[in-house]
Amino acid sequence: MCVPEDDVGDIATLMWEHDDYDSILFGDLPVVKDLKSKELVGVIAYRDIAIHVLGHSHEHPSEVKVSECMSSSPVTCNSEDTVETAAQLISEHRVGRIPVVDENGCCIGTISRANLLIPTYAGNGLHTESGSSSPAMSGITTGCGLLR
Repeated sequence: MCVPEDDVGDIATLMWEHDDYDSILFGDLPVVKDLKSKELVGVIAYRDIAIHVLGHSHEHPSEVKVSECMSSSPVTCNSEDTVETAAQLISEHRVGRIPVVDENGCCIGTISRANLLIPTYAGNGLHTESGSSSPAMSGITTGCGLLR
């Protein structure tokens, strides 16, 4: 996860370093207001970075802030949604993953198209950075908090 003030060069490097078949979390990242509250304010994807930086070729990625190229109205689901609901949202909005938020709009994880195809079973619920679980998202693991 990142904050709007982070620079895009660092985020792009982070995405590049963690882009492998074992890591399904880094094609895009949740953007939170601050790392304490984790209130979701957007999402930044590889595509957002590429379009913004290439479209403004005079800018170096380290001169661009996440807030300048993030999507500020991300599609989300909550931990009480069913896996079917998450799959429908991902399909309808043609995205690879969506943030999972709690009742306060705080990011508690992500769910990806890959999670839906190949679930990781590690107990009986949605596993978040805090270790809590939800039976509604059974079998899906998340980790949007792994970056900080």
